[in-house]
Amino acid sequence: NPSWSTCFTLDYMFEVEQEITIRTYHYHDGSAQEDFGKHTFLGEATFLLASLMVAHDQKMSPKLVSGKATGSLDLRAESHTNTRDLFCAAFQGIRLSNKDGFFGTSDPFLVISRMNEDGQYTVVWKSSKIDNSLNPVWATVKISMNSLCNGDVHRPLKIEIFDWDSNGKHDTMGHVETSVQAMISNPEAQMDVIEPAKVKTKKTYTNSGHLVAGGAHIEHH
Repeated sequence: NPSWSTCFTLDYMFEVEQEITIRTYHYHDGSAQEDFGKHTFLGEATFLLASLMVAHDQKMSPKLVSGKATGSLDLRAESHTNTRDLFCAAFQGIRLSNKDGFFGTSDPFLVISRMNEDGQYTVVWKSSKIDNSLNPVWATVKISMNSLCNGDVHRPLKIEIFDWDSNGKHDTMGHVETSVQAMISNPEAQMDVIEPAKVKTKKTYTNSGHLVAGGAHIEHH
């Protein structure tokens, strides 16, 4: 059940029939990603951009056809603001919860999602993983404000922390609920990392470490 973080910007022309086809492949190591003949074709979904734009909550789930896989693709569209601004920060974890047992240390990475009007979240950015660290420090990143929050600094964001595993079954290490405004207003704040399962089962639970968006600011263009 993969979630891709790349956002595609398209020119929507309501007077033109814009048909879009999305093809999915199983990637095979050792071959260029663009060499589709070397990868296994899983299926494709075709839809009209206008149908997506007028759909309820501007989302649809066309089924995959013509390939070796079953299932569907969850698609979501949104008209975006015309901004080239960037959100900049150096994320840092502090005393995160270890998910690799007594003889290992977690390999954390970050996933940022933004809230949609229906209350659901859409993944917009993923970090690289930091090996064997419960106090990871990521290099400064610059994320498009269009992708991150569509230019709305108050839009709710969820930053999830996962322990990377080679089999793709990444263990959750907790999450932070915040916004661009909250991060730039207090860029050195230690935001509580919360694991909902522990909130329900441990009366004395407070957090599973902290996350800092160091030097958070908006780079205007």
